[in-house]
Amino acid sequence: MKHKLETFVNFPIHDLDLTKYVANKNLSQPQLYELYALTNHYGGMRSGHYTPHIKLLEENRWYSFDEDF
Repeated sequence: MKHKLETFVNFPIHDLDLTKYVANKNLSQPQLYELYALTNHYGGMRSGHYTPHIKLLEENRWYSFDEDF
């Protein structure tokens, strides 16, 4: 039987540095990323509920969506 992992992952929203995970190690600049979307899942492996959150970059504003309406 498989179980869903419920481990909290903490990472920066701005300037996430993934340089050490890039295959080409000869890069002159760090590989920095900005978070612009995430999805939460509530429930088990067979069913559940998703709540995506998306940042509209032009507005610098976050939007939340819910599949139940």
